Amino acid sequence: MASHDNVLSWTPHEVADWLQDRGHCEYIDTFKKNKMDGRALLALKEKDLRLLDGLATCLGDLKRIWLDIQELKGHVQPTNGHPFISNRFAANGHCKSTPTQGTITVNAFHHDCQDGASMSCSQCAQASPFHIISDRWKALIAVAYALGSFLISAIVMTIVHERVPDKKLYPPLPDIVLDNIPVIPYSFELCEITALSLFILLGIIIVFHKHRFVIIRRLCAIAGTVFLLRCATMFVTSLSIPGRHLECDSKTNGDFASIMNRAIQIWSGFGMTIAGVRTCGDYLFSGHTVAVTLSNFFITEYTPDSWHLLHFLTWTLNLSGIFFILAAHEHYSIDVLIGYYITTRLFIYYHALANSRIARQRQRGRTFSYLPMFVVFEYNVEPVANEFEWPISWPSKWRFGLKSDNESK
Repeated sequence: MASHDNVLSWTPHEVADWLQDRGHCEYIDTFKKNKMDGRALLALKEKDLRLLDGLATCLGDLKRIWLDIQELKGHVQPTNGHPFISNRFAANGHCKSTPTQGTITVNAFHHDCQDGASMSCSQCAQASPFHIISDRWKALIAVAYALGSFLISAIVMTIVHERVPDKKLYPPLPDIVLDNIPVIPYSFELCEITALSLFILLGIIIVFHKHRFVIIRRLCAIAGTVFLLRCATMFVTSLSIPGRHLECDSKTNGDFASIMNRAIQIWSGFGMTIAGVRTCGDYLFSGHTVAVTLSNFFITEYTPDSWHLLHFLTWTLNLSGIFFILAAHEHYSIDVLIGYYITTRLFIYYHALANSRIARQRQRGRTFSYLPMFVVFEYNVEPVANEFEWPISWPSKWRFGLKSDNESK
């Protein structure tokens, strides 16, 4: 039997000896017929094995030979000039990497890449420029993306505030819900308190979740995208003020400095009334509905299914927040319905793609055309398990049974 260190120089006879040693005697003639030497053996992909006589009809033998080949690759010393051997291959044939906190790695014999071919994990990782971006950097990019989206939204809110129809000339539009619900004072402030409560709950979950950076980037990516879409809907159509009781801030002089000054005030106050923001015209669709709904969905998605009480609480807060918006007559019903629909559909679609490797690979090009941030953020990421840990290494007496990464090793 030839040495594993010399696999690249094996002849077809030495490959036959290796097959016999591994218990694949019935396929020796097939490999000899195809002149399979050491270099060709290492270059084999799983789909290539399916073309060999006999293996195509015996899945068990095909898988066993493929795993033996992968194990053999792990024994070969890395060679800079050989395209099939990489420094990222460890001795057991698994991807060799040092995961950081919040990073989800895939330890497998191969990845099915975009073109459907089987590659070693090192080859598959090198197939995209996004493999070099860590989860922390992705989270930072996502936060910047969301903050930029909120700033653009604040600028658009300022512009539409200047164009809002005069409520003396344009009365509120007919609305089946608002026409049958009397105005409840301070209900909009209650909605914002509800939203803040959901934010706090979500923040606590993110802090203690093992994959906190994944949650942060997904939250910011979805929120940023929804608010960018909201900019377009606000700008193209100006609805009349839904309640005669609403008091709006005075309009600016219309110059660039005045618009940017008010936009910064809106942005720094997150568009909340309790922070002093009283703009009008930003109706279609409701940003407050987006906030409470997105917080609720992220809390329920990234906590165990057995946490029924928490999920009941968050859904109650979500629906209560929507009711408070309508009770305050701050938005039309259509604003709330569209805001809820867009938020939930984007959340579900994003996570369906993120949790399905096959769908993510098959639709990568199409997804990039209308959701480019997804391709960057979710490249080579597996489904996230709802695991919790103490976020810092001290003090141990305050951990309440939560284990940090250092303790679990």
